[in-house]
Amino acid sequence: MRVLSLILALALSAGAQTAPAAAPGNPPADENSQKARALLNQAIEALGGQAYLNYQDMQQQGRTYLFYHGQPEGGGTEFWLFWKAPDKERIELTKKRDVIYIHNGDKGYEITYKGTRAEEEKDLKDYLQQREFSLTNVLRRWSRDPAVALF
Repeated sequence: MRVLSLILALALSAGAQTAPAAAPGNPPADENSQKARALLNQAIEALGGQAYLNYQDMQQQGRTYLFYHGQPEGGGTEFWLFWKAPDKERIELTKKRDVIYIHNGDKGYEITYKGTRAEEEKDLKDYLQQREFSLTNVLRRWSRDPAVALF
């Protein structure tokens, strides 16, 4: 839980604060940043270490649920997710896999029985923000960036 709190604090503060960039290979040496770096490294090791940092594609299958007041609503929807580093993602929804969202870089598309169309601007903006601040992105990209300030 402590690692997650640190990562969330890092993710939230990264967008709001601009810290002076450390020289590459020379992270700040204060005690707080060393503790933060150690916790990030511990989280990465718990997820598989270098294998976690270096995987380039993945597939997932499961159910997704809507929540209201902390409780799941309905029976959920089946999903299939395909991801390729660094920024390609395809999500197929429903048992027939007939609702599809594709994200390629900073573009998003929705495919339904009505055809293919660009994703709504607000939905795309929300997705891109979620991707930028995701735990995966924080651990795989931000933690290796010497310009990211750790507190």
